[in-house]
Amino acid sequence: MLKRYFGKTGCTAVLNRVKLLGFAYVCCTLLSAMVLSLAGCQDSVDDTDEPAKIEETAKPDSPAKPDSPAKPDSPAKPDSPAKPDSPAKPDEPAKPDSPAKPDEPAKPDSPAKPDSPAKPDEPAKPDSPAKPDSPAKPDSPAKPDSPAKPDSPAKPDSPAKPDSPAKPDSPAKPDEPAKPDSPAKPDNPDNTGKGEFNSVADLKSYLSGMPENTETTPYRIKLSGINLASTEGSGDTLKTMYDALSRYVDLDLSSCTGESISNITGKSANNSKAYIVSLILPETVTGIGNNAFTNYIALKSVQMPRVTFIAQEAFNALAKLESVYMPEVQSIEDGNAAGSGAFAKCTALTSVSLPNATSIGSYAFSNCSSLSMLSIPKAESLGLSAFNNCDGLAAISLPTARYIGNRAFFSCDGLVSISLPEAVSIGNQTLQGCSNLTSVTLGATPPAIEDNTFTASKSFAIYVPVNAVETYKETDKENWTDKLKSKVTALP
Repeated sequence: MLKRYFGKTGCTAVLNRVKLLGFAYVCCTLLSAMVLSLAGCQDSVDDTDEPAKIEETAKPDSPAKPDSPAKPDSPAKPDSPAKPDSPAKPDEPAKPDSPAKPDEPAKPDSPAKPDSPAKPDEPAKPDSPAKPDSPAKPDSPAKPDSPAKPDSPAKPDSPAKPDSPAKPDSPAKPDEPAKPDSPAKPDNPDNTGKGEFNSVADLKSYLSGMPENTETTPYRIKLSGINLASTEGSGDTLKTMYDALSRYVDLDLSSCTGESISNITGKSANNSKAYIVSLILPETVTGIGNNAFTNYIALKSVQMPRVTFIAQEAFNALAKLESVYMPEVQSIEDGNAAGSGAFAKCTALTSVSLPNATSIGSYAFSNCSSLSMLSIPKAESLGLSAFNNCDGLAAISLPTARYIGNRAFFSCDGLVSISLPEAVSIGNQTLQGCSNLTSVTLGATPPAIEDNTFTASKSFAIYVPVNAVETYKETDKENWTDKLKSKVTALP
């Protein structure tokens, strides 16, 4: 019948169109079913309390998902759109006018195929849409953050540790062997290496090879076996020792011998003495001769543990001498003239302790302007100008002194008090020029004085024992004037 109506060719075209329409109808039906299924799944996901479980079920189904991609093959049918070449035939609008097509229920029966949408009822396939949920897996791309681990390749930076091989640079330490060349060792006190010598020749050789130094960085040297009393000859004598000195030294002679030290003259000796910064004498030495330390211009300290006698000018005018240890000294010789005392003009000397000295000679410490501490508890006599111009002395106590020479403390501007409880005689001008003197302590018997003995500050007082006040008031000894007696008062 169709053939009659449309002809053979027209009939074929009509059938093709019907097929296309049927296919389109089936696809639309499937898509609708899938959309409804997705909506239902989404509702179920929203309604459930355990979405995670749904996802978990979806995941196991997902393995089947790879099967569903077969359906995408169906899109290959769109390849049939090659048939759309026939759409050129749509120029035949009349054909749609044929209601006959709808009359053919059989063809509509083919829509029964849409009953196949039951296939959409296959939950598995609708679940496959859950694949869109799987996009949550794209969240897993957070794992790409883990690529930060590639940052861990920074660990390869740890190969910087190979930089630690710089430690091999530490082998520079082998350079330290240079230290053996360093003369620092001789600088060490009590150095027992090259700092100790048994002969002058060894000392001379050693010092000549040492770097030049200053008096603030002396080499500490200990010399043994030298007879300090020997001054002549080419052997190990005091003179050859001086000649060996070419660098500044702290010189320890405690292991040497000899009973005394005397002055060694000569240009070479005088120049070499200037290198001695400190000196320790052996216990065998008991006497220091005249000018023995002349030209020791760098000398700062001296230890004389057994010396009992010091001659005039022995340490005269050593401007850098700061301290002297002489616990056994019993007497210091008188100087022959002003400024010729044993320690006269030692302007850096700050303290003097002579625990066993009984006699302090003339000018012994005159013009020691920095002297601020004086201890001579057994001294019985002080010579002429023994301490004159010692401006640093503020308080003096001479508990056993009996005879005080003329000008002994003349012009000691800093002197405030002096105690002479055993004084028998006090010389002329002894305290003259002591402008800050306020207190003089005397014993029970008024000592013999000169007319200018107490020419000092007008405000000073004379303190005596309580039971001796009347004795002083009534004394008829020369130069005890009424004005002077008026200053007498009892000890507090």
